Amino acid sequence: MGSEVSDVHKIDLEAKKVELEKESDTLQGKILEKERDILRLETEQDKEQLDLLFEMSEVLQQIENKKWVSATIAFKIIRSNPGKYSNLFEMKDGKAYIVNKRFEELDHEFFILKGELNKVKR
Repeated sequence: MGSEVSDVHKIDLEAKKVELEKESDTLQGKILEKERDILRLETEQDKEQLDLLFEMSEVLQQIENKKWVSATIAFKIIRSNPGKYSNLFEMKDGKAYIVNKRFEELDHEFFILKGELNKVKR
């Protein structure tokens, strides 16, 4: 009888072990899904920041070392991102004069963003 009890106990332990392994596999799967979701979000965020960095680079290159640009160029820049570039120019006599203070702010913002994107993620 003692041997039968021992066998039943071993069977119960084996069943619990199998159950715990299944739970462990399920939890590991959920963890992997969450890590994948986080990685996807980080990748999307980095892509948006990279797009902004390239956009700012193009804008800054077009107006660097200039006092003014044509209204056509200015409107093209403003239309690309009105919230960011609408106060970059002052229109006068058919020319778009560059607001130096705003240019310097954008230039500074560009270098900060560039530095953030160059940091190695840990």
